[in-house]
This record gives sequence, structure tokens and C-alpha cells, in this order.
Amino acid sequence: MPEYPQKTLGAPILNSCSKNPRYTGTIGRKLYFKGSSETTRWISYLNILNKNVMKINKDWIVGFVDGEGCFYVGINKSDDLRVGYQVLPEFRIVQHKRDIQLLYAIKGFFGYGVVVPNKSKNSDIYEYRVRKFETLHDKIVPFFESNNLLTTKKFNFLHFREIILIMKRQEHLNEAGLARIVGIKNKMNKALEFKNLNEEN
Repeated sequence: MPEYPQKTLGAPILNSCSKNPRYTGTIGRKLYFKGSSETTRWISYLNILNKNVMKINKDWIVGFVDGEGCFYVGINKSDDLRVGYQVLPEFRIVQHKRDIQLLYAIKGFFGYGVVVPNKSKNSDIYEYRVRKFETLHDKIVPFFESNNLLTTKKFNFLHFREIILIMKRQEHLNEAGLARIVGIKNKMNKALEFKNLNEEN
């Protein structure tokens, strides 16, 4: 049997919160495509992937975000604000372009957000991203309040949620509120020992 080029069905394991996402491994199973045309193989791969990921549900979303989602808060200098800084929360998931259909499936599930190229030098990386504050407050936060993350990613979500609530009260527009947000942000997206957060102490 001839050897054919391979594609991986499943999600590359990426660090979604890194400025330069990189592979740390892959999950999924191998698919083999016959033919010399890369375009033909690419279209065939997307068709197969599309059939496999369109039936996602909330449990799948929670599991995927547990592994690859990112709750991120940026704080940028801004001369337009009295406190001198702008708080920019976002929810994102990154994937290699060969698995871009996963990102569109997630976008389709939520019904909001965008799929865009990652700004890193690696042009093969794309991300599903939600930045609009109203959507984060009204949609993303309530979803993960009702559908619990199971790994230490839940710590990041709880910190993220706290910042969103501070911003909803517009406390980020004063120095005390901004300082509180900075303290919470510094606790986020750190390597923590795994713990099942649903276990009783």
C-alpha cells in the first residue's frame, strides 16, 4: 500500500494565551489522502473535518476550552482615559489553519465572535476571539457559570469573571479599581498543579 501524506483530525495542543502560540503535541487520529494535489487533499480534509465537528455541544465546548481556551485580560496605556490605562478582556481559542473549521464550529455554536489570523509571526495560526464587552458579560461569562470547567482553567475563568464584574460597575475607570484588576490579572494563566475543582475538600 503506497504511503500518502498525512493530516491530523483533532486539535493541535496550543498555548492559547501565548503571544506566539506553538505546538506542544497533537491529539486525534491520522487520515491519509490519495493524490498528488495538495489542494485536493486540503479540500478533502476540510470536508471530513466539517462532518465531524459540526455536531458539537456544550459538554464538548467545556472540554475543549478546559484544554485550549484562554481567558485573557490586557492592560494598555491610554492617554484618552483619566487613569491612563485601558482594560481589554477577551476570550480566545487558537488553532492551526488546518483545523480552522473547529473555530468556525465554535463560532457557530456561540453565535458571536470572530475567526481571524493570529497576530504572531506564524501565519498558519488562527483564533476564535470574543472581545466585545457586552458579549463577554452577557454570553461568555453566564455560559461558563452554568457549565463548569473542571481543570485549573476554572481559576482563570473566575478571575476573568471578577474583572468583568468590576468593569460592569465601571470601577476600572478609577485608580483603586484599576489596581484591583492588575492584582487579579497577575494571578491569571499561571502554571498551577492540576486539581479537579468539583472535588470536595
